[in-house]
Amino acid sequence: MSTASESVIALFGSAAVAETAARRVMAWTESNSLARVEALGVLAKGGNGRVSMRKLGPRETRKGAAIGLLAGALSAFASDELTLLQGLAVGAASGGVVGSLFRKDLRLRAETRSRIASRLSPGGAAVLAIVPVRQAAVVTEKLMEYGGAPDAGTASEPARVAEPVPSPG
Repeated sequence: MSTASESVIALFGSAAVAETAARRVMAWTESNSLARVEALGVLAKGGNGRVSMRKLGPRETRKGAAIGLLAGALSAFASDELTLLQGLAVGAASGGVVGSLFRKDLRLRAETRSRIASRLSPGGAAVLAIVPVRQAAVVTEKLMEYGGAPDAGTASEPARVAEPVPSPG
């Protein structure tokens, strides 16, 4: 079952505060059965102006297990010594282990990454979360509670900036 997702972006004064906020959001979603974060990460700008991304959200365990399941089935068919059940079991287990080593992708486009990086001061950071649309407001509220400032726009919805009104005369 696939649901629509939305990007939530909050800006922080430091990478440490942003990472703490991201970890608190993950802890909140783990303790709340109705809350879900599809992907979570911190985009930090170093003192030298370089931008780095750190993924902190859920892991790819299910995806790895599914790929391993397929690989196990193929191995069982190719091998005379391995039964189908053994191949599926070993494949799913090993695929799940490998998948757990990777975090889910934030699906961040280069333009969005550049826009966020331009808003960050050296040493600053942004928390990016991919959440179901119905939870975007709650996750945004949590990030603000943890010290973040809302970004002017999100990756899924561009910022709406009012046009300047010309002065009379």
